[in-house]
Amino acid sequence: MLISNVLRFIFTCPLSLALPITFHCARHSFAIMMLDAGVDLYTLSKLMGHKSIESTQIYAKILDKHKQAAITRIPKIF
Repeated sequence: MLISNVLRFIFTCPLSLALPITFHCARHSFAIMMLDAGVDLYTLSKLMGHKSIESTQIYAKILDKHKQAAITRIPKIF
């Protein structure tokens, strides 16, 4: 049976070079994308299984930083 190039790379690449996506990274990306798509914090909190909305508010703060950075890129009109 032939092994695909992807599997060969995964098994032969040293662990220091292989950077697989972690569960935490996937959850974080999901939360940011959902907030960026307009999902409210309460719904996202329930989707992610958070017991309190404070845990979900961390992602909203990160998204606010991205919005502020985008606004600063707009040239001043006046």
